[in-house]
Amino acid sequence: MVVAHSLQTAVEALRRNPVIAGITVLLALFQLPLQFVPLAAPSTTIIASAVSLVATVLVLPFIFGGIFGMADEALDGTTNFGTFVEMGKRHYTSMLGAYLLLLGGSIVFGTIAWVVVGLGTLVAIIPVFDSPQALFPVLLLIMVVGSVLFLLLFLIPFIFIQFYGQAIVFDDEGAFSSFFRSVSIVRQNFWPVVGYSVVVFGISLVFGFFGSLPASTLSSQLSPSATNTLLSEVLSGVPQISIVASAALTLFATILMGLSAGLLLTFSVAFYRSLATSDNADDANDAAVRGTSA
Repeated sequence: MVVAHSLQTAVEALRRNPVIAGITVLLALFQLPLQFVPLAAPSTTIIASAVSLVATVLVLPFIFGGIFGMADEALDGTTNFGTFVEMGKRHYTSMLGAYLLLLGGSIVFGTIAWVVVGLGTLVAIIPVFDSPQALFPVLLLIMVVGSVLFLLLFLIPFIFIQFYGQAIVFDDEGAFSSFFRSVSIVRQNFWPVVGYSVVVFGISLVFGFFGSLPASTLSSQLSPSATNTLLSEVLSGVPQISIVASAALTLFATILMGLSAGLLLTFSVAFYRSLATSDNADDANDAAVRGTSA
């Protein structure tokens, strides 16, 4: 199975090249203080969010380009920090352009979804607002329609375009053509990609939940008034520990999340390479058959 083989290959590549995980861990640790800026100085929340957004837009393309390049090299042997810098610079323009296109598309589709769901909710609720018995089925219908819209506007398109970064680094595609390349790869390997996406979602969910819990606990200890009611109920079942212990657990969880990021990024390159190599081989065979027929 290509998904399992790619995951195993990614683990082996990381074992040979811990520098990849080292970079992702350092990046995760660098972002950690930003989580507690609102607690230390609530008035700077907007400024911190704006700086973080700008830094994310400008820096992430370089980081992903560099790590994808390292992962590609690591799958064949060994890699180093020089590759991270070289590949980050080489593919920065294309990665930035593609990222901006993705961000813009997300904003447009997100706005459309919110407007459609909002107007649909008003139209559906107003006639039955005074009838509690009829209100529940309407709310249930709205949830179903909202879920379908999410699938159509976000989840399914993301499955098809998720490999744009890998296409830029591995196939030297441009900002626009990378999305078409990703769609082509997914269309020809739809079910393996679905399996890959499920595995990635599962790993991200597990590491994300257990990774964010210590930070949430520490935030609630540092500023109880800033913790929302739902989070308070969740954390009420967690044994109370000292702030020092919470800080240590938060640091450990952040390191684990950094390691998982390194694994998932390398996994994505290994999986994409398997599909792209197979796709290129099929194209070569088709060309040979056409040449023979001619």
